[in-house]
Formats: sequence, C-alpha cells, structure tokens
Amino acid sequence: MTLLIGCVILCLASLVAVYDLNRVTLEAERAFEKDASVPSMLAGGLCGNLGSELALFSPLSTDEASMTVVSRQDQIRALQIQPLTAVPLLTHIGDTVQADAFVGKPLAVFFGFTHCPDACPVTMAELDGYIRELGAVADQMNFAFVTVDPVRDTPDALAAYVESFDPRIIGLTGTQDAIDALVERFGVYAKKVDLGGGEYSMDHSAGLYLVDASGVLNGIVNYGEHPGVALGQIRALLKSG
Repeated sequence: MTLLIGCVILCLASLVAVYDLNRVTLEAERAFEKDASVPSMLAGGLCGNLGSELALFSPLSTDEASMTVVSRQDQIRALQIQPLTAVPLLTHIGDTVQADAFVGKPLAVFFGFTHCPDACPVTMAELDGYIRELGAVADQMNFAFVTVDPVRDTPDALAAYVESFDPRIIGLTGTQDAIDALVERFGVYAKKVDLGGGEYSMDHSAGLYLVDASGVLNGIVNYGEHPGVALGQIRALLKSG
C-alpha cells in the first residue's frame, strides 16, 4: 500500500512538472510574439559580453515593445533620407576606398571584429552560405565586413580573417573617427568592454545591413534569422535595383 501511494505521488509530481514547463514555454512564446521588433543593439544581436547576450532573452513590457518599434522605424526612416556618404576606409588588401564607392550596386554589410568569439563567425559563415546559394546573381552585389575595432583590426588582420569566407566579401577598416562616422551613419551599436588586465572586447549590433544601389538602407537581416527569410530579403534587395 505504501509503495502504491508513493507511485501515485511520483506520477502527480511529474504531471505538475510537465504542466509548469509547458506553461513557461507558452508564456515565453507569447512574450516574443508580442515583441515583433527590437532595437538595433538587441534585434541584431550582441556579441562579446555575456551579460548583454543574456539580456536578449529578457521579455519587454508592452510600453517598451512599442517604443522599440518606433525607434526601429525612425532609424530606418532616417537612413532612407541620408545616402551613403564619403568616409575614408582601408580594404583588407590595403587599398584606400570611400564608403560611397559602394553606391551603384546593392550592398550587404556586417559590422563586427576579428576577435569576436561567437556572433561574428556565425554571421560571416551564414553570409558565405547566402552568397553560395545566390550563385552568379551574387556578382550583382557588394559584400563587406566592417570592423568596429580598428585598433586591432589592421588590413593584415582583416585579410587573415576574411580569407576564410567567400572572396567577394571585402574587409574594411580605417581610423577610429572614420569607423565611428560609419557606425553612426548606420545606427549601429558598438561599445568597448573592458575585461581587465589590458584586455577588452566589443559589444555590437550583429545584424546584416542591406543597402540598395542608391546607398540607402533597404532592411536588416536580424541575427539568427531563418536562412530562407534572410535569402528572401537579399533577393528582394537585388530586385529593388
């Protein structure tokens, strides 16, 4: 009898645990459904700081979610009336180039840094896959990796990094002022994080920015986006001319 009662109690406890797990999962799904848009420093994803990464999973209140939608729309609207301007940069092979030299063809650009341990290699690998999937059509676009850490990311450092990916991806660096101007122009979040002992990392937006042939923002592929959705965005960019 004691054994039977024990079994019943164990079964009830298991049912309660399953119910709680399902309830928590459902609540999380509802929270993310309500939060359809988040600001560039979160929606694109952050890399470099564990605390910032964990913040990605903190549900927003209704008011906060509304504010982030407005912020996102304002950001895109502002970029749409400010074409890509001349900002002096260096390519990974040491050539000097102006940012507006990319005007004339659609552009997919990612902002990161070579010491990034997670989001950057993941996004670059995804971009490499998108280019392969596009095939010859990819030649109608430009692809760039812009560092947010120009102190460490010299042309040589960028060359060693981008050579692991499709050769059509151009690595770009420059002076701190030039990078700051480009980061501000795109509304990218980038912040140096002191790790102590003279070491540091970078928190930054991890989205893939899509710019049309006239040099204005067309859209952003969010970090971790489904490959089919991302490719759809890139193909729509190509069709936009």
